Amino acid sequence: MKVGFDVDKDSLKVKNVQKVLKNRAKIRLDGNQGYSRSEAIRFIELLDPVGIELFEQPCHADDWDSALAISKIANVPMMLDESIYGLEDIQRAADLKIASFIKVKLMKFGSYQNLNNALSLISNLGMKPVLGNGVAGEIGCWMEALAAKLHITNAGEMNGFLKPVSSVLQNPLQYKDGCIVLEPSYMPNLDLNLINHYQISTKQYY
Repeated sequence: MKVGFDVDKDSLKVKNVQKVLKNRAKIRLDGNQGYSRSEAIRFIELLDPVGIELFEQPCHADDWDSALAISKIANVPMMLDESIYGLEDIQRAADLKIASFIKVKLMKFGSYQNLNNALSLISNLGMKPVLGNGVAGEIGCWMEALAAKLHITNAGEMNGFLKPVSSVLQNPLQYKDGCIVLEPSYMPNLDLNLINHYQISTKQYY
């Protein structure tokens, strides 16, 4: 659930969802950096923790002081996302004991190996990794799913590939019952005819 807009309206929305779900599913709250420190604290004071898995990044990415202050009074597990862009940030979060969960994405770490290193570090430091990018394409989501298979025990968020109306692959990434299906021999193959249809310009490098 996206919050971080208006404390009273957000709180009411969360309460209504909790009533409908009746604790049959876990809820992730994402503040998307939308609250000030005082707003985030007030939101938490109004929050019933039943069924809430985590509360993600209520304040600005650079506002580590607010993240620390909020973590000390939070009645639900906290997660950092936009604050995390490298191994140093993960270590800082652990040193400050500022979050139970750390969210990472392939795009932030630049390579599959770097992503795996980040996921391993999060677990080794006693926190839980959450993985996925809601605006990534099929290849990025596929790579995140491969990493998730090795490191993740909770719900992934690599669902960006479901949003475009058509695939850029000859063999689209498969999705069934809320899960990405990873066949052992699967490798994504670009549909070059489709890419040529949509391309605006090209450049060649030698």
